[in-house]
Amino acid sequence: MTSKKVLFLCNTHMQFMIALTIRNTKFEDYYSTVILSSTVGLKKIYDCNYEALKSYFQEVYWTDNNKWGTYYAQTEYDSNEKLIEEFGQDFSDYSDIFFHNRSGALQSILRNNARKSIKYKLHHYEEGRNIYISGDEYLSRRDIADDTDRNRKINQQHFGGLDYSDLECDVYVCNPDLISNVMKRKTVRIFEDTLAEKERNAIISCYSIQEQPFASLNENVIFLGGANDTAIGHDAGYINVINKIAGLVGYENFLYKAHPRSPIEVNNSLIKTFVDSLPIEIYELRGELQDKVLITSLSGALCTIKYVFRSAAKVFLLYPMFTKAYPAYDEDVVINYINKLNAVYGGVYLIHSLDELRERLIETSVINTR
Repeated sequence: MTSKKVLFLCNTHMQFMIALTIRNTKFEDYYSTVILSSTVGLKKIYDCNYEALKSYFQEVYWTDNNKWGTYYAQTEYDSNEKLIEEFGQDFSDYSDIFFHNRSGALQSILRNNARKSIKYKLHHYEEGRNIYISGDEYLSRRDIADDTDRNRKINQQHFGGLDYSDLECDVYVCNPDLISNVMKRKTVRIFEDTLAEKERNAIISCYSIQEQPFASLNENVIFLGGANDTAIGHDAGYINVINKIAGLVGYENFLYKAHPRSPIEVNNSLIKTFVDSLPIEIYELRGELQDKVLITSLSGALCTIKYVFRSAAKVFLLYPMFTKAYPAYDEDVVINYINKLNAVYGGVYLIHSLDELRERLIETSVINTR
């Protein structure tokens, strides 16, 4: 057995898919462990498809990040006992750690082993558009350091003032050419061109839960909600746009797939609403999206199906109609990123108005003008 060990921490579906791909393409010779947390759908996979997970990772864990958050709030000095209680080990013999979020057990793993002068090779990995659009600024918010007075005090008292944000950390991304903002960190390309069949099959096998059959997406036009929709959904104009699109294409042809963390109510009984923790990427892998028109304000999932899976679906991004709902983003950078997506992968359109959307839908024969 190899002496090198790699640990992946995953909080979302896309993080897990990326972690699984990295493990299969870059770290096949390593002893691999994955810690799943946060997303309900990942808990379902852990509970119902553990054996499939174990065919790719030697060790698989589920942990509740809320529990870790409560633990950190209650103590100023976490110890290896907490890690051993949860996982039966402190991960001090691992060489590499991949993460996207700094929440959960990660802080304990690093803090406890810093006292032993153990140095890990740390790697950020992407989970969607944010790294490409916000670059180093986004990653700095995901760094290990929790930059508060309380944590600086803890670090000074117990860890020699170690600033985790100073640790060298590269970034694994699917296509570095799409990065549209400042990125000074070293980037590593996860795969060339597109996912190999082996990686696609690996993802599908981990999501093929016999007790939970996939629902079919029969409608031609799908509006995909995003994680930010809770904020913009308070604007009546946003709900109005969804209703108008459904009316344009015909209610029988329209599906609103709500984001599981932001299930905005459209309050229209004629509109079919689909709330499911399964990511849209799984439907792409099953070949169910290639003839679809997918519409969203700025869902990251509709970007990843292009640059990860080379989807043939047509993607309409209504971002220009809702720029004020995304104050953290530089508008020029977002548009540059979307234009890059279209230039490389095709079938990606920026939509500035409902009139423009109607014209695009006519071009794609979704709306029949005869």
